[in-house]
Amino acid sequence: MKKLLIVFAMLGCIATAAAQEIIYETNNPAFFDSNNDAMQDEEGIKQLIEYLYRLGFTSVMLGENYLTGFTETLYDKDKLPEGYTSLITTLKKRGFKVYQAVNISAISDNHPWHTESLGKPASAYTRYIMYADKQNKQPVRTAGGMIALNVKEPAVKEYFIKVLGSLSAGLDGLRLQQQKHSVSYGKEFWNPVTEALKKANPEIQVFLMPAAGTSVHTSFNDVNADKVYAGTLSKAIIQKDKKAITATADSIFKSPGTTEPVVYLDIPAKGTSYKEGQLKAFAAVNILLGGLPSVASGQEYYGAENRSNAFIWKEPLKRSDKEVWLKENSTEWEQQQKNELSLWSFYRELINLKRRYPSVGKGTYKYIDNSAPNVLTFVRDAGTDKAFVMINLSGEQQEVTITGNDVNLDFLLLTMGSANYNFKKAGRTVVLPPYWVQVWRIMK
Repeated sequence: MKKLLIVFAMLGCIATAAAQEIIYETNNPAFFDSNNDAMQDEEGIKQLIEYLYRLGFTSVMLGENYLTGFTETLYDKDKLPEGYTSLITTLKKRGFKVYQAVNISAISDNHPWHTESLGKPASAYTRYIMYADKQNKQPVRTAGGMIALNVKEPAVKEYFIKVLGSLSAGLDGLRLQQQKHSVSYGKEFWNPVTEALKKANPEIQVFLMPAAGTSVHTSFNDVNADKVYAGTLSKAIIQKDKKAITATADSIFKSPGTTEPVVYLDIPAKGTSYKEGQLKAFAAVNILLGGLPSVASGQEYYGAENRSNAFIWKEPLKRSDKEVWLKENSTEWEQQQKNELSLWSFYRELINLKRRYPSVGKGTYKYIDNSAPNVLTFVRDAGTDKAFVMINLSGEQQEVTITGNDVNLDFLLLTMGSANYNFKKAGRTVVLPPYWVQVWRIMK
């Protein structure tokens, strides 16, 4: 892309960071690691917290790995990992909201509920586990290979209510991970847990990560969460399926109620190579489309050695064949931050736009019809501030004619993109380069 042009109109356009939230997902086991032990530590936090702040993120979602042993042991507030509370304190002092992801419908093979009931039908924990046989020799496995919990068992529900109630004291929110076997138990399990968390801490935000394949509306209707991850929308974006993107966006952004969808792109890390322009288009849809955007750690980086969503401060002792690690002294990583045209700089501009303008930050979404099969066009409307967005999802130049009449194209002020791709006066057609992004404020 040519150099991005950002035009900021100050009057009436400054929105508070709290209103324009953007989450950074630390889904790498050693994201805050500074001593090569593959675990977060205080020094790593100090070194990277300014990095996240400079990019413009407002919130951090800590991955399940930050609660060491949560799915392996009987957990309580006295077993929090060393440095965990200081991690939360340090992040919050810098102004970040801090959320924690937890899996409460599956456990590992090492958990006492499994080890003490395996092959022992008379065990008190037999009811806690889903077994496929009467001899307790065949526990039901989740898609990820974990052991499925019997969420119908009251003792399982009460255990997690107690543990999560204590854990939530220092957090702004918790993300609850569903598994397929537990999806249909909203009233019996998920809602009682959510209600108990709200009672213990009225300010807590409860996120729901639905099981793969679960529709967004099923999650909205069955679970009283504050925010639900829109996995179906994420899948459509990565597949560059315009029809699916618009249909899903129309559905979830116009749903009744207060539940907010979280747009989080889980870009495959292995066996797939993406062009930098393509990743920019993904980023633009993620952050500009609507809902609450969430970015996986490392997705803001692009280089010859890295096409995945893996980011690490230093290389760990053990490398997974499923992850591509980025070393601390990576020349490419440093160049990304200095290059105004890099993916890293593009993320920073998108986040700046999201936080600066109420329309892009919290405005309602409305799809605008156009003639191109691979171009998204939509309006974000915050009343006094409106934005018109065009995103070319394809790797080819696209001629786009706006067929919808909801936007006055003669009164647009360019805020992101290039003046070379403006609409001519009284015209409704423009040509967009591959993976191009244009954003205008609607002035009339």
